[in-house]
Amino acid sequence: MARIFSHSPVAAMLAHTISNETGTMSDTPYACDLCQLPVETQGYEVFTVQGRKRFCCEGCLGIYRMLHESEIVDEPPAAPAA
Repeated sequence: MARIFSHSPVAAMLAHTISNETGTMSDTPYACDLCQLPVETQGYEVFTVQGRKRFCCEGCLGIYRMLHESEIVDEPPAAPAA
């Protein structure tokens, strides 16, 4: 598995993957939504009005919560009506 540790937007885009329907991660990790390092541990996530945000550690999650507390929601946003 290749690891991308750059903080560039291109590296973040390359590191970001989507979960399959079972909720497991693919071989390429997500990029942390704060520092852009790979997310290698599940459980550090929060739902916002923009969608799910994932973080590499408790520190990044905590900082994001402090900076964006008005955007955090209890449940995932509903999918737009078709």
